[in-house]
Amino acid sequence: MTGAHKEDDPAGTITKLVAQARVGDEAARDRLFERVDGELRAVARSMLRAHRVQPAVLRGTELVNAACARLLG
Repeated sequence: MTGAHKEDDPAGTITKLVAQARVGDEAARDRLFERVDGELRAVARSMLRAHRVQPAVLRGTELVNAACARLLG
């Protein structure tokens, strides 16, 4: 889902998936990652480029994993 904004997700699917994943629904977690992984990776790449972080120091994948861990608490 590119540009995942509330207008792109009027039914609140992502919000619902986050809530379900937080209580241990693994299928919801998998669907959530399918929906947001590409967008999170694009944001991570952009942030890393903007801050000129060396890939050896922090990779986009690590940034996405950290964001997902915090999101799912």
